[in-house]
Amino acid sequence: MPAPAEGQGGHPRLVEFLAERIRAGGPIPFSEFMEAALYHPEHGYYASGTVAIGAGGADFRTSPEIHPLFAEMLACQVVEMYEKLGRPEPFRVVELGPGTGRLAHAFLSRAATLLPDRIQGWEYHLVERSQALIQTQVEALQTLPGELGSVARWSTEESLRAHPGAGVILSNEFFDALPVARVEVSDGRLQELRVGWSADRGFFTQVCDPVDARLQDYFNEYGTELGEGQEAEACLEALAWVDRMTALLHRGYLLTIDYGYPADQLYAPARCAGTLLAYRDHQVVHDVLRDVGQQDLTAHVNFTALIRRGEENGWTAAPLRTQTEFLLALGILGRMQESDAQAGGEVERLQGRLAAKELFAPGGMGETFRVLIQARDAPLEGLAGLGSPWRDAGAGS
Repeated sequence: MPAPAEGQGGHPRLVEFLAERIRAGGPIPFSEFMEAALYHPEHGYYASGTVAIGAGGADFRTSPEIHPLFAEMLACQVVEMYEKLGRPEPFRVVELGPGTGRLAHAFLSRAATLLPDRIQGWEYHLVERSQALIQTQVEALQTLPGELGSVARWSTEESLRAHPGAGVILSNEFFDALPVARVEVSDGRLQELRVGWSADRGFFTQVCDPVDARLQDYFNEYGTELGEGQEAEACLEALAWVDRMTALLHRGYLLTIDYGYPADQLYAPARCAGTLLAYRDHQVVHDVLRDVGQQDLTAHVNFTALIRRGEENGWTAAPLRTQTEFLLALGILGRMQESDAQAGGEVERLQGRLAAKELFAPGGMGETFRVLIQARDAPLEGLAGLGSPWRDAGAGS
């Protein structure tokens, strides 16, 4: 087995797996490289069993790890959606990419408090492809009260598609981790940035022309015109997931929380190098081709693509909200006061208050993350998380 190029590192077997693909067929799309780097069933980042999410030496933190109030607010919104759908039984909540399981735990605990007599009519489906993370989720949910044990379950997209229901599909930082293709504009033409390999250089970026026609169509339909020399990402997989989510529900809501922008902002000249980054040990890594399988890869979400693809599938989108606007509209400040009253001491109260404020404080993740609510055969008017009146804002598409 050839040794990885010095300085690039990565899991040796995953490096060789990708290098062999390139030797056999030439440079591969970056989306193929990213898919293997994150999701290879044995050596991918999320399959490794070493992913650290949360505080301390974690590679990254998500809102559910910062404070359970985030999940509790989501539960409040979903309970309201349940009421607007006419309390269907069963009521299906599907969480895509449930991470450590902490969101599901806090969500179900709060939902059971709000609906003590009806929670048994709910189904909470965790859709996760990493066996290592499934084990982490199982351990996290073991501490749920016994009556909630039958509500939470692990499901596949295929099993849910066989019996579509009414409910909510919930995703938090799911779309930003889907594989993306990379492009750049040179001499007025869109060209694809693929991944090549050589024994002395390791993985490297290679410009390929002509570009995959699907990428040109993506920017025509869901993006904007890029400037000369500009690099950008296109997530075809996100479009496919909107199609898949449509097959899981015959009516209900899509509730998406992620960092990103509408297309006119995402592909603005100021982001001439794109948004693709790697993360390791809470540090940003700009070399996305190094340490394959050992660092997280992520790109900002194109919310215009989610909105327009949703419309093509019959979903109506409410205007984008920031996470701060969403959480404040749902009453997180009042819930913080209740949480303070339940804290054991002043130090615990202060720590909890500071953590909760991180979810919506100015200049932080509350302004970086956006909330998209889409509905099919379900009302958007009056949803608490949208604020009032929500129609005054642009839809961001």
